[in-house]
Amino acid sequence: MNKRLILCSDHIKKDFNLDDAIAYSNSRELPLEVHKKHFSDLFRLDDVYPIISIHPLWRDFSLCTNNQKYLKKSIEYLKTLIKFIQEKNIPHIVIHPEGYPADLNKNLRMKNVINAFVELSEYLESGINDECKILLENIPPAVIYPPSELPEYYIGEKLEDLIPILEINNNIEFLFDLGHFLCSYNCYGEGQFDVLKKLWSKLTYVHVHDNNGEINNHEPLTRPSSIKILRLIENNCHPKYSFEIRPSVKGLNNSIDAVKRIMNG
Repeated sequence: MNKRLILCSDHIKKDFNLDDAIAYSNSRELPLEVHKKHFSDLFRLDDVYPIISIHPLWRDFSLCTNNQKYLKKSIEYLKTLIKFIQEKNIPHIVIHPEGYPADLNKNLRMKNVINAFVELSEYLESGINDECKILLENIPPAVIYPPSELPEYYIGEKLEDLIPILEINNNIEFLFDLGHFLCSYNCYGEGQFDVLKKLWSKLTYVHVHDNNGEINNHEPLTRPSSIKILRLIENNCHPKYSFEIRPSVKGLNNSIDAVKRIMNG
């Protein structure tokens, strides 16, 4: 099984349930990342092979809210998921919150965010399986959303926001989302590339999709700029690639072929 190429459970075919996704992953000999859409089926499984990561929905919790009751509830929810992956020997949990403060050195919610990740990291470290990792995903800037769709605490994100979180512990690693990065690059410019290069040692996992700046269009890889970014990452990090694209087998195959060409130089 090629453990560097990963399928996402709700990005293979639109009508797939988890059993379909597992069967398809096994037929391709590729691991599977399970998204929130399939959690109810996931928790009923005795055998979780070939699942390599789980991805809760960012709208289901908040790590930067000033509502202490909801913050505590959010942390406990994520602890429950961490306990699950440790018991099932699933290597990764993706944490993609509803938003990190745009400037952790100035924003009043910095303390909540840092303290939440410290608590989650310590919980993970004290559990039964210290091989499991938190994957911290970069998020797109809020300005690409219509105001009506913004959660209360969503704040625009830059890659540098992630550095103090990634420095908490070695059990927190960087999940680079290509489409989200393209959106941030459109907002914040060339400086985002300089920050990306500082994160090579933490970058272990990539969400592959090229959304052309539109967050709700997860398209197969076609753009030269996207290939250039992924080639730069491959040359420096050799990460796992998880395919988040518009649900279609044809689009998935196109993206896998594109990444294989990058991996093969």
